[in-house]
Amino acid sequence: MKKITLLFTIGGVLALSACARPFGSGNDFELKKLQPNPSGVVAAEIAFNRKAREDGLWTAFRELAADDAIMLVPEAMNAKEWLKGRADPATPPQWEAEAIYMSCDGRTAASKGGFIGGEALQGYYTTIWQRRYDVRAADADWKFLFDHGGFAGNAREKPEFVQTRIASCNGNVPVHAPQANTRMSRDQTLKWTWDVKADTARTLTVSIWNGSAYEPVIQDEIAATTP
Repeated sequence: MKKITLLFTIGGVLALSACARPFGSGNDFELKKLQPNPSGVVAAEIAFNRKAREDGLWTAFRELAADDAIMLVPEAMNAKEWLKGRADPATPPQWEAEAIYMSCDGRTAASKGGFIGGEALQGYYTTIWQRRYDVRAADADWKFLFDHGGFAGNAREKPEFVQTRIASCNGNVPVHAPQANTRMSRDQTLKWTWDVKADTARTLTVSIWNGSAYEPVIQDEIAATTP
């Protein structure tokens, strides 16, 4: 359920050396070719929702999931494995991004928004996206690395415009060793951490680098599933 069971996934653990030097320096040809473009993520969200309506919810998820994508359903699971053979619901939810937070290198982004499903179900979601770039191609595409969400009693008030923010490219970004349940963008200016309790209560925190420290920009807390 995207945005119904809402999922999440993350691309693998990132190279630690990516941020040990100034942004875009060295031989990071791929990084030099990318420019932060939050509107591209908004377009990816719109296309995702449209594909879910036209082709089926889980069909859309299977097509747009990165190989190492993670979904909280509510336990953390590999998206490809969880989606395998899953039948599409008759009526997929409709969702809309409300805010986009992007890494300095423009390669990774977090989107948050709300969804409405059948029978007046409504809630919120957070998705982590990664831009896949082929230097031989004219365009780039986006795959989701992480997706999760929860139900809400009342729909959240939507902002008039999608809010956007790009991580700072300044300062000395710390080099982090791999940590359980924590993933980071290649340049380590965007990170997300999740936790799932035994009773299925779960949390997600997304932070971006502001030039001197990591600043939380999304903090989701979902209560335990009622037996």
